[in-house]
Amino acid sequence: MPYELPAPESGGQPNAPPPKRRRSERAPVSVGEEALDRLWLRVVCQAAQSSNFPPRPEVELFRRSQVLRLRRFYASRISEELGCAIVPPRESFNRWLLGRANRRETQKAARSVGKDKPKDGFVEQGQGDPLLGSASSRHFDPHVANKIEDDEVGHMGSAAAGLRSELLAALPVQLPYAETWDDAGQCANLRQYATAVLALFENDPPASEVCALCAAAIEWASSDEATAVASLDPSLEAFSAAERLENLRCRSAPAMHKRFACAVSRVCLDLEQAADEAVLAVRTCQSEVSGTCSRKASAAFDMKRGAYLFSLPCDGEADGDGSGSDDENEEPQDGRFMEDRGEFIISAGRFELLAKALRRTVRRVEDLAPSDDKSAETASAVAKLLRAPEAPWDLVFCLLCRYDALCGPGNKEGGGLHAAAPSLVFDSLVEFVDAGAPCVECFASPLNCQGGRWRYCSLFQDLDVFFGSLGSFLDIVSQPEATVGIFELNPPFIPGVMMQAAEEVLNAMDCAQATGSSLQFAVILPLAVPGSSDLWPHGASPLERLLDSPFARAATRSRRWLFQHGMSFRTDKKWPPFTARTRCVLLQSDAAAGSLPSTLRTLRNVCEAWRDPSEAVLDSGGEVDSDDTDSVVEALHCGKELVPVQSQDV
Repeated sequence: MPYELPAPESGGQPNAPPPKRRRSERAPVSVGEEALDRLWLRVVCQAAQSSNFPPRPEVELFRRSQVLRLRRFYASRISEELGCAIVPPRESFNRWLLGRANRRETQKAARSVGKDKPKDGFVEQGQGDPLLGSASSRHFDPHVANKIEDDEVGHMGSAAAGLRSELLAALPVQLPYAETWDDAGQCANLRQYATAVLALFENDPPASEVCALCAAAIEWASSDEATAVASLDPSLEAFSAAERLENLRCRSAPAMHKRFACAVSRVCLDLEQAADEAVLAVRTCQSEVSGTCSRKASAAFDMKRGAYLFSLPCDGEADGDGSGSDDENEEPQDGRFMEDRGEFIISAGRFELLAKALRRTVRRVEDLAPSDDKSAETASAVAKLLRAPEAPWDLVFCLLCRYDALCGPGNKEGGGLHAAAPSLVFDSLVEFVDAGAPCVECFASPLNCQGGRWRYCSLFQDLDVFFGSLGSFLDIVSQPEATVGIFELNPPFIPGVMMQAAEEVLNAMDCAQATGSSLQFAVILPLAVPGSSDLWPHGASPLERLLDSPFARAATRSRRWLFQHGMSFRTDKKWPPFTARTRCVLLQSDAAAGSLPSTLRTLRNVCEAWRDPSEAVLDSGGEVDSDDTDSVVEALHCGKELVPVQSQDV
């Protein structure tokens, strides 16, 4: 289905480019917006000069096939090293992949590889990929090094370290989520965990103490709650099932670590090595197709669903690259993996927004690129690419293929990692800034960005920038021109990503304070991530570091807030939201800080727009929360003085 670009206002051929508007015809914008425009143009030129330009559907499909093979490799290595009964935590692979793609070494690898001689047991690797991340400069070689030390996973970056901690925390059994006040759910989890640990160590004499604790826990969890008085340890005052479960985890952790640490490390290191090999395979594919005619994406409109179905017709040898026609790519019997057919769905409304974004990019690169600057030629190449009739179809296919590979092939897989706060929250956050001040969504994508006044950052600079993205937040926040306005920051709840994001926020606030810039951050983070406590280099979680910052003016109380599902771009119908227990911290430089009552009032408006009005929300004690939003906002620091917090606030 060909996509028609708007006809030019003046006469000429139907496909002729519209006349370039003079700079004086542009609507007036603020100084902050002009700075972001210059930043965006620089990112566009960088993308157009990279090896990934122009985006090619067949390369994206091959990249996705490599990710699917990594998923299968990960599942098989878990089974080989940990046993068939061990199921990896849900979406643990997605979190590892997203952490690897976000780590800063991805951009530095191409410059640093080959400068240092590898140590014994390590071999040099290649360069990076926008999705698969950087090929590690050093690599564990099991043929030379026979023993894995605890810190060797750290050589692979925070993604592998995070995966290792998550796997160790999930052993020996993955427990369903239960609130701390849900006694029945916590008792069931305690009984299930203790039974699994006991089965592992019942024939292991050194772990006899752990076995005794497990037996006591099973007996307590199976008894009548009203008459159960025995505890796991007489010296501990642990009465609730949640406290008993946490105590049992801590007491059994050394034995679990001794039993599984090396096996889990081997899984993580092998996965990193397989990913590095996939990076090289994608680069080889790019070299082979360079200079050849690109395969064109096709789209069919489904009237019943009101959505487009995108695919890439296969021909000849290309079937093996992305279609999944061979036995290796077929779906296993357990149904966890889809066949790699390269078929994706997007709603008609979201596709139209993406098409408009591409047309807007054409106008902006022509308006912003100076005619006497070397970037003019690059901007012209971008405009030429985007004006082609097939450009919207090919680029949207590449976009859907890239994010499908990142989020996973399951029906609702990856929706939490690609989620966003409701639109009403963004409308309320605008009240914190003056008219014309920049508003930036820091962790978004072309598929779920807010649009309108809100600019956005996203992970894939080489592709998303053509749809209006400013590039990765971890890159742009260090730019002086970006330290103005309000930034909404809701990163994926992955330890490595949250650590980097918090560090960049604090650095940006220091820079804004030193230069007298008006900068604000509204940061949304969870209270805790299972298995991440040993990953914080500063001894405090990212949320705790932000709360302790002198720039933290106010924060919401811990409760379950609404989020828009990350897969909602597949339909124009309302996708049911989900909830997650988080806090929102507001950080302001002195130049941006208003009066404390005004700040708290605006944050309460954000809470009112954020909470679920259709359900009674329970607090941490299992009681129904008051409808009064005053109780869900906490005052923190005001300049150098600490404002007392009311007793009802958390």
